[in-house]
Amino acid sequence: LDAMFEKCCQFPGDFDPADLLVGDRTFLLYYIRGLTYGNLYKFAITCPHCGAQSTHTYDMNELFSSVIHAKSNLGPEPFRVLLPHLSEVSNREIYAGVRLLRSRDINDILNRRKFNKRLDGNSVRASMQRRRRPGGMKNNPSQASDQTEAIMDGSLEKTIVSFGGVSDPNIVANMIARLHSRDNAAIREFLLEATPGIDTTVTIECPECQNEVTME
Repeated sequence: LDAMFEKCCQFPGDFDPADLLVGDRTFLLYYIRGLTYGNLYKFAITCPHCGAQSTHTYDMNELFSSVIHAKSNLGPEPFRVLLPHLSEVSNREIYAGVRLLRSRDINDILNRRKFNKRLDGNSVRASMQRRRRPGGMKNNPSQASDQTEAIMDGSLEKTIVSFGGVSDPNIVANMIARLHSRDNAAIREFLLEATPGIDTTVTIECPECQNEVTME
Protein backbone atom coordinates (compact mmCIF):
# COMPACT_ATOMS: atom_id res chain seq x y z
CA LEU A 1 0.00 0.00 0.00
CA ASP A 2 2.79 2.43 0.82
CA ALA A 3 4.33 1.79 -2.60
CA MET A 4 0.95 2.39 -4.25
CA PHE A 5 0.54 5.70 -2.42
CA GLU A 6 3.99 6.77 -3.60
CA LYS A 7 2.94 6.11 -7.21
CA CYS A 8 -0.61 7.49 -7.07
CA CYS A 9 -0.32 10.45 -4.69
CA GLN A 10 1.73 13.63 -4.65
CA PHE A 11 2.77 14.36 -1.08
CA PRO A 12 4.47 17.56 0.09
CA GLY A 13 8.26 17.48 0.03
CA ASP A 14 9.79 14.14 1.00
CA PHE A 15 6.81 13.01 3.09
CA ASP A 16 6.80 9.24 3.68
CA PRO A 17 3.37 7.53 3.23
CA ALA A 18 4.24 5.35 6.23
CA ASP A 19 3.83 8.50 8.33
CA LEU A 20 0.19 8.94 7.28
CA LEU A 21 -2.34 8.93 10.08
CA VAL A 22 -4.28 5.68 9.85
CA GLY A 23 -7.54 7.47 9.04
CA ASP A 24 -5.93 9.54 6.26
CA ARG A 25 -4.34 6.42 4.82
CA THR A 26 -7.68 4.62 4.66
CA PHE A 27 -9.42 7.66 3.19
CA LEU A 28 -6.82 7.75 0.39
CA LEU A 29 -7.19 4.01 -0.15
CA TYR A 30 -10.95 4.32 -0.72
CA TYR A 31 -10.49 7.45 -2.84
CA ILE A 32 -7.98 5.75 -5.14
CA ARG A 33 -10.22 2.69 -5.35
CA GLY A 34 -13.11 4.92 -6.45
CA LEU A 35 -10.99 6.65 -9.11
CA THR A 36 -9.79 3.29 -10.42
CA TYR A 37 -12.90 1.11 -10.37
CA GLY A 38 -15.77 3.52 -9.76
CA ASN A 39 -17.63 4.46 -6.60
CA LEU A 40 -20.05 1.47 -6.57
CA TYR A 41 -18.78 -1.48 -4.55
CA LYS A 42 -20.60 -4.82 -4.93
CA PHE A 43 -20.27 -7.49 -2.27
CA ALA A 44 -21.97 -10.64 -0.99
CA ILE A 45 -22.82 -11.60 2.59
CA THR A 46 -24.07 -14.68 4.39
CA CYS A 47 -26.65 -13.82 7.03
CA PRO A 48 -25.47 -15.06 10.46
CA HIS A 49 -29.11 -15.45 11.53
CA CYS A 50 -30.68 -17.53 8.74
CA GLY A 51 -27.71 -18.46 6.54
CA ALA A 52 -29.16 -16.85 3.41
CA GLN A 53 -26.72 -15.40 0.89
CA SER A 54 -27.40 -12.04 -0.75
CA THR A 55 -25.58 -9.44 -2.81
CA HIS A 56 -25.52 -5.71 -2.12
CA THR A 57 -24.10 -2.54 -3.62
CA TYR A 58 -22.55 0.24 -1.57
CA ASP A 59 -21.95 3.73 -2.95
CA MET A 60 -18.60 4.79 -1.51
CA ASN A 61 -19.56 8.45 -1.93
CA GLU A 62 -21.62 7.88 1.22
CA LEU A 63 -18.35 7.61 3.17
CA PHE A 64 -18.05 11.40 2.96
CA SER A 65 -20.93 11.70 5.40
CA SER A 66 -18.92 9.70 7.96
CA VAL A 67 -15.73 11.79 7.77
CA ILE A 68 -14.29 12.78 11.15
CA HIS A 69 -12.08 15.85 10.70
CA ALA A 70 -9.00 16.62 12.77
CA LYS A 71 -9.62 18.95 15.72
CA SER A 72 -7.36 21.94 15.23
CA ASN A 73 -8.11 23.24 18.73
CA LEU A 74 -6.07 20.36 20.22
CA GLY A 75 -2.83 21.97 19.09
CA PRO A 76 0.34 20.02 18.23
CA GLU A 77 1.26 16.53 19.43
CA PRO A 78 1.78 15.19 22.00
CA PHE A 79 -1.66 15.92 23.42
CA ARG A 80 -2.22 16.13 27.18
CA VAL A 81 -4.70 13.54 28.47
CA LEU A 82 -5.73 13.67 32.14
CA LEU A 83 -5.38 10.31 33.89
CA PRO A 84 -8.33 10.04 36.31
CA HIS A 85 -7.10 7.18 38.50
CA LEU A 86 -3.47 8.25 38.81
CA SER A 87 -4.56 11.82 39.50
CA GLU A 88 -6.96 10.64 42.20
CA VAL A 89 -4.42 8.51 44.09
CA SER A 90 -1.73 11.20 43.76
CA ASN A 91 -4.00 14.06 44.81
CA ARG A 92 -2.81 16.11 41.85
CA GLU A 93 -3.48 16.26 38.13
CA ILE A 94 -1.26 13.89 36.15
CA TYR A 95 -1.28 13.89 32.37
CA ALA A 96 -0.08 11.49 29.71
CA GLY A 97 1.49 12.84 26.53
CA VAL A 98 -0.29 11.11 23.65
CA ARG A 99 0.14 11.13 19.89
CA LEU A 100 -1.99 9.63 17.11
CA LEU A 101 -1.26 6.30 15.42
CA ARG A 102 0.56 6.24 12.09
CA SER A 103 0.60 3.62 9.36
CA ARG A 104 4.07 2.45 10.40
CA ASP A 105 2.73 1.87 13.95
CA ILE A 106 -0.02 -0.43 12.71
CA ASN A 107 2.42 -2.34 10.50
CA ASP A 108 4.86 -2.76 13.37
CA ILE A 109 2.17 -3.98 15.78
CA LEU A 110 0.86 -6.52 13.29
CA ASN A 111 4.33 -7.70 12.30
CA ARG A 112 5.28 -8.27 15.92
CA ARG A 113 2.19 -10.41 16.37
CA LYS A 114 3.01 -12.36 13.21
CA PHE A 115 -0.36 -11.91 11.58
CA ASN A 116 -0.61 -13.20 8.04
CA LYS A 117 -2.95 -10.49 6.84
CA ARG A 118 -2.53 -6.75 7.18
CA LEU A 119 -5.42 -4.72 8.46
CA ASP A 120 -6.48 -1.35 7.07
CA GLY A 121 -5.80 1.09 9.93
CA ASN A 122 -9.20 2.74 9.89
CA SER A 123 -10.69 -0.47 11.30
CA VAL A 124 -9.22 0.65 14.60
CA ARG A 125 -11.66 3.56 14.59
CA ALA A 126 -14.51 1.42 13.26
CA SER A 127 -13.99 -1.21 15.96
CA MET A 128 -13.88 1.42 18.70
CA GLN A 129 -17.07 2.99 17.39
CA ARG A 130 -18.83 -0.37 17.32
CA ARG A 131 -17.98 -0.87 20.99
CA ARG A 132 -19.96 2.28 21.76
CA ARG A 133 -23.06 1.04 19.92
CA PRO A 134 -25.69 -1.29 21.38
CA GLY A 135 -24.80 -4.85 20.48
CA GLY A 136 -21.17 -4.14 19.73
CA MET A 137 -19.64 -6.52 17.18
CA LYS A 138 -21.68 -9.60 17.95
CA ASN A 139 -23.22 -9.66 14.45
CA ASN A 140 -19.95 -10.15 12.64
CA PRO A 141 -17.04 -11.70 14.56
CA SER A 142 -14.08 -12.06 12.21
CA GLN A 143 -10.33 -12.35 11.96
CA ALA A 144 -10.27 -8.64 11.19
CA SER A 145 -11.90 -7.86 14.54
CA ASP A 146 -9.37 -10.12 16.29
CA GLN A 147 -6.55 -8.20 14.62
CA THR A 148 -8.14 -4.91 15.60
CA GLU A 149 -8.25 -6.03 19.23
CA ALA A 150 -4.55 -6.89 19.00
CA ILE A 151 -3.81 -3.46 17.55
CA MET A 152 -5.68 -1.75 20.37
CA ASP A 153 -3.81 -3.86 22.93
CA GLY A 154 -0.47 -2.82 21.43
CA SER A 155 -1.31 0.76 20.57
CA LEU A 156 -0.61 2.38 23.94
CA GLU A 157 3.13 1.81 23.70
CA LYS A 158 3.01 3.63 20.36
CA THR A 159 0.72 6.49 21.32
CA ILE A 160 1.92 7.32 24.85
CA VAL A 161 5.18 9.26 24.77
CA SER A 162 5.33 10.68 28.31
CA PHE A 163 3.82 10.61 31.81
CA GLY A 164 3.72 13.78 33.87
CA GLY A 165 6.19 15.39 31.49
CA VAL A 166 8.71 12.53 31.84
CA SER A 167 9.57 11.01 28.44
CA ASP A 168 12.27 8.49 29.40
CA PRO A 169 11.36 5.36 27.33
CA ASN A 170 12.04 2.95 30.20
CA ILE A 171 9.85 4.90 32.62
CA VAL A 172 7.09 5.27 30.04
CA ALA A 173 7.15 1.52 29.26
CA ASN A 174 6.98 0.69 32.98
CA MET A 175 4.05 3.06 33.49
CA ILE A 176 2.17 1.62 30.51
CA ALA A 177 2.58 -1.91 31.91
CA ARG A 178 1.03 -0.76 35.23
CA LEU A 179 -1.64 1.53 33.77
CA HIS A 180 -5.00 1.34 35.56
CA SER A 181 -8.04 0.40 33.48
CA ARG A 182 -9.65 3.82 34.11
CA ASP A 183 -6.60 5.62 32.77
CA ASN A 184 -6.39 3.17 29.87
CA ALA A 185 -10.02 3.88 29.00
CA ALA A 186 -9.48 7.65 29.21
CA ILE A 187 -6.64 7.48 26.70
CA ARG A 188 -8.56 5.26 24.30
CA GLU A 189 -11.63 7.49 24.50
CA PHE A 190 -9.47 10.52 23.73
CA LEU A 191 -7.92 8.78 20.73
CA LEU A 192 -11.38 7.88 19.43
CA GLU A 193 -12.52 11.49 19.66
CA ALA A 194 -9.29 13.01 18.31
CA THR A 195 -8.41 10.63 15.48
CA PRO A 196 -9.61 11.81 12.04
CA GLY A 197 -10.86 9.26 9.54
CA ILE A 198 -13.94 7.57 8.12
CA ASP A 199 -16.31 4.95 9.51
CA THR A 200 -16.25 1.95 7.17
CA THR A 201 -18.97 -0.07 8.90
CA VAL A 202 -22.30 -0.63 7.16
CA THR A 203 -25.60 -2.07 8.35
CA ILE A 204 -27.28 -4.50 5.94
CA GLU A 205 -30.81 -5.89 6.21
CA CYS A 206 -31.14 -9.54 5.22
CA PRO A 207 -33.78 -9.82 2.47
CA GLU A 208 -34.88 -13.23 3.80
CA CYS A 209 -35.26 -12.75 7.56
CA GLN A 210 -35.09 -8.91 7.77
CA ASN A 211 -32.49 -9.05 10.54
CA GLU A 212 -29.79 -6.39 10.43
CA VAL A 213 -26.11 -7.28 10.12
CA THR A 214 -23.35 -4.79 10.93
CA MET A 215 -20.11 -5.41 9.06
CA GLU A 216 -17.09 -3.81 7.42
